[in-house]
Amino acid sequence: MPDVYLDIMEERRRQEAKWGEQNHPNADPAVLKDAVALCRFYKIPTEQEAKDTCEARAREGKVTWADITLEEFSESFEALAQSEEVARTELVQLAAVVVSWIECIDRRAGKETRQPTSCESLWAQDLRGICNVLDANRKELPAVPSDSPSAGVRNGIQFAIDRLQKLADGMDQVNSDL
Repeated sequence: MPDVYLDIMEERRRQEAKWGEQNHPNADPAVLKDAVALCRFYKIPTEQEAKDTCEARAREGKVTWADITLEEFSESFEALAQSEEVARTELVQLAAVVVSWIECIDRRAGKETRQPTSCESLWAQDLRGICNVLDANRKELPAVPSDSPSAGVRNGIQFAIDRLQKLADGMDQVNSDL
């Protein structure tokens, strides 16, 4: 079963390995405070232009994931001119649209996608995905004697995995009780 969240976590792990922690500015400071100038500078439609296009295509029955994503992308750019808090909210919405698009691609490819029935089951599955990533990282650590200080890292990761799995099991129980 494809899990877009695991794919995203793996990609983030690859990015971190390649580039390290990145702390770039949100946008060019010369245009950051002017939403329209920001969109023009980066050659993307304004929020209103993208929204008008998306709505028109929806009325025609021709809306696409690209239309929806571009609208969310434009909204996130314009939100940068307001505040990081507003921009973060819009970026989360953009990420959710992109995840939905990926899930649609997986469905069209005939891949079974997960269908959580509640927030609890979604979180439980995400926690299990995190456990899988942690376990893969733990297995990549070099073998060391059990009395070595480095063994503590491996043991700490295993402890975290065990705790997260118990939390996920508890969430599954809550979900089955609903």
